[in-house]
Amino acid sequence: MHHFSIIIPVYNGSKTLSELFFRIKTVFETEIKQTYEVIFVDDASKDKSWEVLSEIKKENHNVSIYQMTRNFGQHAALLCGFNFATGRYIITMDDDLQHPPEEIPRLINAIQTSEMDVILGSYEQKQHSWFRNIGTILINKALTKILRKNKDLKLTSFRIIRKEIINELISIDLDKPKINPMLLYITNRIKNTPVLHNERQFGKSGYGIIALVRVFFSYIINDSTLPLKFLSFLGITNFLVSFLLIGVYLIKYILGDISIPGWITTVVLILFFNGLILLAFGLVGEYLLKILNQSKRMPSYIIRKNATIENE
Repeated sequence: MHHFSIIIPVYNGSKTLSELFFRIKTVFETEIKQTYEVIFVDDASKDKSWEVLSEIKKENHNVSIYQMTRNFGQHAALLCGFNFATGRYIITMDDDLQHPPEEIPRLINAIQTSEMDVILGSYEQKQHSWFRNIGTILINKALTKILRKNKDLKLTSFRIIRKEIINELISIDLDKPKINPMLLYITNRIKNTPVLHNERQFGKSGYGIIALVRVFFSYIINDSTLPLKFLSFLGITNFLVSFLLIGVYLIKYILGDISIPGWITTVVLILFFNGLILLAFGLVGEYLLKILNQSKRMPSYIIRKNATIENE
């Protein structure tokens, strides 16, 4: 059992891993001075990341390394690390040195001096490309609506999380999990603390324009039922409007405003059956929502504290 577990998803990070670990080790041994472990999860890198990790592991007993069978993505790699973490606090950070290990004490201090469950590092000045920054802003705005998060809360991958929250998180069974949306579902005790953000020293970010678009639609489809709710609402609304129009045309026919033979019959039948189809679509949508919510296996409730009264 350690005080801290640092989990780092790795993808083609061979050039930065040795320096990253050395700086983490230095921070913990000179400043924090509490037990820690570092868990590296190699997400099927194409470079020599695994060889570098193996060398780090040989010389450090508090290092664990895991290699994925294929590239499952950053969030899946984090979940893998969560399952093996033993620390009271779990820290997540990237492998490219844009998250300075020297900022870890800020995260630790922020969570230990508050009742927060999660602290997210908010970058004082981002060192991303302009389109990456714009994409991040748009995704954050969308998630404010989709996840009903505080608009001032910045979602990042540089975090510290209490072990109790991690235990709840790994119990959730989702097809394509996203860590921040899951954290927002579990707890509302989440806040930011300012941290530095370094420039990328090697390689390019895996989040180009296409990747950002995929992330955006992934949040829409996987973490929100808004599209299905909208279609359900549209189907039921169209059904009601169809019956309203049928009434209007029947009144016009009775009053003699429509004299074309068979026209009213054709219109009424089209409106009726189109309305019926859209109503059926709306009802199917409602049932799909129930199936979707059930398949997520989200807990119905989560207890923060437990106190029992014993009879003397």
